[in-house]
Amino acid sequence: MSMRTSAAWADIDIGGEPIDLLLGWRDGRKHLQALRIEFAAALGAELRGIAAATLGRVATMAPIDYDTTATLVDGEEFFSFSLDELAATATPGEPDAHITQLLQLIARSATLDTVLPRQMRDGTFLFYVLICESAGPDRHRTAFVRLQHGLRVASAHRILATFGERLNRVGDPVFAFAEEFDLVVTADEIAILKPDTFLRLFTDLELLTKATPDFVDHISEALGLDLAAPVKDTIVAVCAKRPSYAKLLKRLNSVDYLPKVTLASLQAEIEKFPELPEGIQIDESGIVLSDQGVPTFLEILDQRIWRGPFDDSSRVATAYRRLRPR
Repeated sequence: MSMRTSAAWADIDIGGEPIDLLLGWRDGRKHLQALRIEFAAALGAELRGIAAATLGRVATMAPIDYDTTATLVDGEEFFSFSLDELAATATPGEPDAHITQLLQLIARSATLDTVLPRQMRDGTFLFYVLICESAGPDRHRTAFVRLQHGLRVASAHRILATFGERLNRVGDPVFAFAEEFDLVVTADEIAILKPDTFLRLFTDLELLTKATPDFVDHISEALGLDLAAPVKDTIVAVCAKRPSYAKLLKRLNSVDYLPKVTLASLQAEIEKFPELPEGIQIDESGIVLSDQGVPTFLEILDQRIWRGPFDDSSRVATAYRRLRPR
């Protein structure tokens, strides 16, 4: 299925009943879990209004195919992530398994246990989800996800009070809702307004880090370089400290051009940019990397370093988009 047009998002029907509200977290196994929250009808109407406003915002933006190397122009674009080809078996660090967990929670929201005030008071939660039904005969559900970093709906170290004619202490947990959502989830597509939310919910950095040695072995084999054990250990150590390079290493495992890379072509690229930090030594015996050389090595392999054609200045792309055929 092709991605929806921007205008099609505003046409999604969310006017039916019931509305479900979930409060979610990541358990000790790193799996997404959630409980239902009971709420008053007036609050439900306000939340549905926020959801409708989110769809209206999406309709004013340009859809971009999701790509881990790209960034969005804030307020002008959103990522579209297709669910049609969701992998049945996820690669370590990939989002597919966690997306499936969220989809399962959404599908069985009506059967989930209801959160108790004690659980809200004692728990630390990561996100909430509003699930709206369509009003028409072709029944479908649309979910709206909001990330709350380190959300604590109540705290033993804080006294909350309301002020009417006089100040009154609030004894029950207090829940603060945002006036926008980060993700919109339909049956076949996710609109990603905030990529950080997508990555935080669906990328397991711990699992990604554990898979790093396998990624390094794959790249060593693909390059035909037989990287020495100390070099591999250095790459693994740097990626453990800097998750962004663990993600880059994972991405390089999926490219098809690594067999074309030679020691000579690597050396030629390095010599083009004298501004690069030291830390890579290449000779006939292979490659030696220091901690400082690992980022440069991975960035060169990902073709992120180039020279401006007009000012002749050297640059490193922290994000980029591929040009698509017209």
